[in-house]
Amino acid sequence: MRLKPRIVALLAALAVLYAGTAAAGELYDEESDHDQDRAFAALKRGEVLPLDKVLAGLGQHHPGELIGVELERRKGRWIYEVRLIDGSGRLIDLDVDARTGEVIRPEGE
Repeated sequence: MRLKPRIVALLAALAVLYAGTAAAGELYDEESDHDQDRAFAALKRGEVLPLDKVLAGLGQHHPGELIGVELERRKGRWIYEVRLIDGSGRLIDLDVDARTGEVIRPEGE
């Protein structure tokens, strides 16, 4: 998967923004913040792969422009929900096991 420079810049800006607000203690939504803290802790514990590794592996079989990613916990399992647009302009939604990087629900299932 090819990440366009503007997507990389956006992800970097979001990471800096989150780090700045977390450090300042100015978190907006308690539930959302708790989820972010849990996700970050899972990354530190090695329960999830870093997003860049997941996207690099995903790009080999699902090329396209990344338009969104969410990390959530379902039934005790961390899942990256990835949304991208393929070369023909079609919207693709994938669920990816955040621990292994394996696609567990491809588009249409």
